[in-house]
Amino acid sequence: MEQMLPKKQEAGGKYRPTLSAILEQFSDVLA
Repeated sequence: MEQMLPKKQEAGGKYRPTLSAILEQFSDVLA
């Protein structure tokens, strides 16, 4: 999962900052 996070962060740059925050919350839940 950690290897996939950087790819999502790079794509997140194109999306809204809110998506990045949601991904961070999801990563906390998965962790």
